[in-house]
Parts: sequence; structure tokens; C-alpha cells
Amino acid sequence: KTKLIANELKQIYSLKQISVTREILPVGLKIKLKYRIPVAFAEKVEKGIKVAGFVDKEGIFIEKKFYGNKDNYNFPVKIFGWNKKHARIISEIIKIYNNSNDLEVINISPEGFIMLEDKKLQNILLGYKSSDTSEKLNLIFDIKKQLMNQKIQKKIKNLDLTDPANPRIKVFIP
Repeated sequence: KTKLIANELKQIYSLKQISVTREILPVGLKIKLKYRIPVAFAEKVEKGIKVAGFVDKEGIFIEKKFYGNKDNYNFPVKIFGWNKKHARIISEIIKIYNNSNDLEVINISPEGFIMLEDKKLQNILLGYKSSDTSEKLNLIFDIKKQLMNQKIQKKIKNLDLTDPANPRIKVFIP
């Protein structure tokens, strides 16, 4: 029964870890909770209704009503179109951008097309979730490094990585 209680609490409150143990003397239950720590704002659509919340570094959605710290809503990243099937890729994106504050938005269409908004590269088109998504994410930082080394001053408008073998950059020229 204690495992059943733990699993139910995990699902309802988006808790990371729960330990429920029965104590004989004194009679009772001992419950230890480990909360998920949000790293981004998030929005998902559930039964046609937009649900606001947050996402932790593992890509797990936390409904706003279950986040206890109402004073700390200062997250630099926003995620639109969160879906459970995209949690792994969202986690991967968040982790690869961990040491950079360039990521602003992760946008996932209902069909699963992934687009990032980056401070330096503007719009990054990753395309649909696939086996080469990790390669595409690594390409972003390789391309940024090359652009910095070449001291290119033009404003990048769009980086298209839908075909990682043939990345395309659109530049804004005034």
C-alpha cells in the first residue's frame, strides 16, 4: 500500500521522489518528499485547454498550482507545446544549454516540429524529433563557435538544422 500512495502522490503533485514507510511504534506513516526544481516556464494543451506550469531539468511538467514557491517565477526559458513524448528532447535541450543563457524559447508544434529561439542565432529549426537530434544540438554550438572565430558581424536570422548534413543560415543584411 505504501508504494501505491507514493506513486499516486508522484503523479498528482509532480514530486521527484517519495518515500513512504510504515512505522510500528508509534503507529503511523513516515513520508519523505523530494520536490522537482523548475528551470523553465512551460505550457501544454490538455483536452483543448492550455495549462500553465514549469519544467524541470528532466523535462517533466509541473503544473503551476503544484509549485510551492510563488515568489520565484524568474525563469529565462519558455516552453510552448510541452508533451510527455517530448520530455526527453526538452531535457536534452535544457542540459546542452545549461552553461549558456542564450536559449529563450523551445517551441514544439502539435505535429512535433521543434524550433528554438536563441539570443545569438535567432530562430533555430531542429525539425521533427528524430535519432539525430543530439547531433543537431551539438551543431548549434559548433556553428556558434565558428561564427565567433570568424568574427562575423552580420545578424543571423535563422539557422535551419532540419538536415544536419546541410545546415543553412539566413542572414539579415540591412
